[in-house]
Amino acid sequence: MSSTGRIWRVTRRLLAAGGVVFVTGRLIQVYGNYQKQARLPERFVLELDFDNTQIVETPGGFDFQEALRGAVKKLELKQVVEAVGSAGKDERVKGMLVSCGSEPGVSGLAQAQELRQAFQHFRQQAAGRAACIAFADSFGEAGAFGTLPYYMAAACDKVYLQPTGLLSATGLAVQTPFLRTLLDKWKIQATVIKREEYKNAANSITETDYTPAHRQATEQLLRSFMSVITSDIAIARNLTQAEVRAAVDVSPLTCPQALQRKLVDAAKYRDEALLEAKGVKKAVVALIRASGQIYAGQGPPQGLQSEPVIAAKPLCQLLDKAGTDEAIRAVVLRIDSPGGSAVASDTIHRQVQRLRDSGRVVVVSMGNLAASGGYYVAAPAHAIVAEPGTITGSIGVISAKLDVEGLLNDQGVNVSTIQEGQNAAAVSLVGGLTEEQLKQMNELVDWIYGTFVDRVASGRGMAVETVRELAKGRVWSGQDALQHNLVDALGGLTDAVRLAKALADLPVEDEAAVQVKEITADASPLQRLLKSIPGTQDLSLSSAAHLLAGLSQSPELSLPPDVRWAGSRLLKEARQSQAGPQLLCTLSAEDIR
Repeated sequence: MSSTGRIWRVTRRLLAAGGVVFVTGRLIQVYGNYQKQARLPERFVLELDFDNTQIVETPGGFDFQEALRGAVKKLELKQVVEAVGSAGKDERVKGMLVSCGSEPGVSGLAQAQELRQAFQHFRQQAAGRAACIAFADSFGEAGAFGTLPYYMAAACDKVYLQPTGLLSATGLAVQTPFLRTLLDKWKIQATVIKREEYKNAANSITETDYTPAHRQATEQLLRSFMSVITSDIAIARNLTQAEVRAAVDVSPLTCPQALQRKLVDAAKYRDEALLEAKGVKKAVVALIRASGQIYAGQGPPQGLQSEPVIAAKPLCQLLDKAGTDEAIRAVVLRIDSPGGSAVASDTIHRQVQRLRDSGRVVVVSMGNLAASGGYYVAAPAHAIVAEPGTITGSIGVISAKLDVEGLLNDQGVNVSTIQEGQNAAAVSLVGGLTEEQLKQMNELVDWIYGTFVDRVASGRGMAVETVRELAKGRVWSGQDALQHNLVDALGGLTDAVRLAKALADLPVEDEAAVQVKEITADASPLQRLLKSIPGTQDLSLSSAAHLLAGLSQSPELSLPPDVRWAGSRLLKEARQSQAGPQLLCTLSAEDIR
């Protein structure tokens, strides 16, 4: 089911009423233990961040691939519900922020309903003391997968959506590939014995389309689910069920459209819901690097040899860290990116703007490429420095869809679609766009493009008409961009640091007077594991694999079987890899005994 097959993820965070307090550890899993052991602030806000976590019924064992990627963590549904219940009774909790976007970690509608009930119970217990607020940078991106995230969010007191986000509650759809014609072509016979006509699990290999019973059961299931979803949303938002269903049938909605239909309460960025803490005092110029394609949230899972990416959430956390550290007087943001997600670019743009509004100087240093979303992110900076050979600009938007239905039909595969919601299957690879859907897609692209142009005009202090002439999706060299006021100076990273010092009224030539400090994200689980191994530096993938495998087999170390197996598996994968040696991480001699 396209709207329920995605994954939400949950991380834990505490927010003090006077500023953010980050608590390491598994807050949701051991909330009761925290109540007994941790010294929590007298006033704090609990955040349920459905990102990088999967809600499960029972915990599984060690997953080697997930450990390598730093991918989804798993939390038991029972523990999450109990944690929310405990928070509702805790007088110190002054609010709860539920962050839910495009990739729900719930595996079905029933789990989403149980979490909704937990949110409603929290609201009842904490009424008059703590509000339950939902936030999303986008309820689904690219026009899909936002139905369940919004369904959960609607159970909260308030629903806030990032100004450039979409509400893609497009409904539910089931697409079933029928392989009978293909199997006949390959002379494959299938013998299936079933009881009775509604037992349709094997229909994809025995039929060429939905049987009447299969279609009847599936249509009724979707109708039942959608009836519950639209009814619950209608009650929560004080709308009629017909109004909610009408919104589903014209989704995806822009934030202004969602506001007009009363599906969200306000257009806000995450920082407008979170309170920020202040750091220690020391003169610092911070360096933050952003390389790769831009993704929303945590970005895609990262393997051992993955290309770098810019994930909006971790990068915004680094920018936020710089913006709340009183020691930091200026920030140099090094960008090397071809762009990517429009919503993610706007999320980062907002954080760069906030960083500037905090009184810190922000200078962007462009690498080989800072185009499209890469330029979007750079626009609010006080100054942009690029090399003459930098490729930048590309102020434009592109949206594409492939239709492989003809190819599948030629191969004897017929994919039939049953949907509830006019656009529930609009972004599927099977089937084209209707004239109305194409019109709506063009309107969305126009809206995103207009926002992009406005952001550049505001950030660069230029007229919108001037930016439109320079935009049109055109790329510029750094040399030409300087002539058109798209960048402020030519040079490299060192030049950008010097400019940042000058703009922040810090000594430019006296290197001892100002610390240039790079702010980086936390290490991945694999890096943390390897970092605990002493006596090694600048390890290649192969070397790291041999070392970890050797340690995991050492009788002198009391490592659990899962870790020993992980070491052996890592060595095997490294031996199979055709890639040359590469820097994996820098190891330090600490934490291992």
